[in-house]
Amino acid sequence: MVFLPARQGHELRAVVTRAPLHAHFQPGTGKTLVVSFAGVGHSRTAPQPPEFRAIASQRGENPVLFIADSARSWLNAPGLIGAISLTIERTQAETGAERLVGIGNSMGGFMALEMTRHLPFDVVCAISPQVSVHPDHVPEEHRWRFLRNRIGNYRVPKLGKHLPHDPQIFALHADHPDEMIHARRFPIAPNIAHFLLPGYDHGMARQLKSEGHLRALVGHAIRGHKRKFALRVKAAGGRFIQREDRNPASSQAA
Repeated sequence: MVFLPARQGHELRAVVTRAPLHAHFQPGTGKTLVVSFAGVGHSRTAPQPPEFRAIASQRGENPVLFIADSARSWLNAPGLIGAISLTIERTQAETGAERLVGIGNSMGGFMALEMTRHLPFDVVCAISPQVSVHPDHVPEEHRWRFLRNRIGNYRVPKLGKHLPHDPQIFALHADHPDEMIHARRFPIAPNIAHFLLPGYDHGMARQLKSEGHLRALVGHAIRGHKRKFALRVKAAGGRFIQREDRNPASSQAA
């Protein structure tokens, strides 16, 4: 592991370069450290590029740490959770950040949510997150087979039924059947604001960006503004997910 302390400026710098963890840091002026967890990306082997770079920074206000699991293991690679935790802790200490926010899309959303078990995140914004890729927990999930088959030992087989109650969690799912596999199994708790967006699919983050909603949504989440977040979801045609949107049998099976 290689860790380089934070510097002034706005340049993006590699701070960890040992697979499967690849981390980059972008300085900011504020006291909120945003950790952006990458999804699977377009390659099966090359490290994923930083995601949500401009949106997470909010025009240079936030220092941002970009985390990529180049093994595409959904945090199951040996030692990965510990390495990520150490990198975040060191970055927070170097920046003097007083708040810790996680964001991520798809696998990145899963990672952001799971890392709340290991670090004191204040807020997490997860877009199209999986609750699991383990065939025993989501037997009807047939995406990412190549990557799933490479996971020999599931250290994190699924998100727990009860995520920590301390962080404020914003979760977005589309109503596409593939996405409802995970939306129906998603944890329910007072600190979780879970939204459903009809007419979207797994590319929801890209769609929301093209429609001009994504920057505002992530900005409201970073600041913990639940009402403003909900109003922007409504403007995009979405709503709070209801218990009747869930399939009780599927939820119990998970």
